[in-house]
Amino acid sequence: MHKRISFLLIVCSLLVGCASKPAWKEFRSEAGGYSVEMPGTPKEASQNQPTPVGDIAFNSATCEGSGYGFTAAYSDFPEAVVKNARVQSLLEGARDGAVRNVNGKLENSRSLEVEGFPAMELTFSIPDKKLKAKQRIVLVHSRLYQVLAGQSDSSYDEAEIDRFLNSFKLLKK
Repeated sequence: MHKRISFLLIVCSLLVGCASKPAWKEFRSEAGGYSVEMPGTPKEASQNQPTPVGDIAFNSATCEGSGYGFTAAYSDFPEAVVKNARVQSLLEGARDGAVRNVNGKLENSRSLEVEGFPAMELTFSIPDKKLKAKQRIVLVHSRLYQVLAGQSDSSYDEAEIDRFLNSFKLLKK
């Protein structure tokens, strides 16, 4: 599904160059209902992705540079699809599809909650690109959030990636 797009954005961003990361700052998506800290000002994009349940809008904000990429994204699924599915199965399917779509190798995954909502965190590598990534997938009602950070193997900084992932917050309505 649309997980392929988010991973392709990260993979492409890791191949794009710029000398150093800008200062970290908060990015707020009022439409997406979240905030996250990113190194610099992200580029926002929205694309319709074909899925088995119809076209789904994939809305993303990405900061990228030489050897790194940070993406926060969300998609809204039909409520009936989410209501009739096992949450754990949805998260596992998103995890497995994300890794498979980039020919990645899953290194670790765990279930967790983010602000009381079901989530999954995974780490994986993309050996042929010499990249390592960590992602959180969060299901909030019928909205699926994906928060993904990737870096080259040679510059992988887990503390920096955790800073990004842990900064993700849902906006209060």
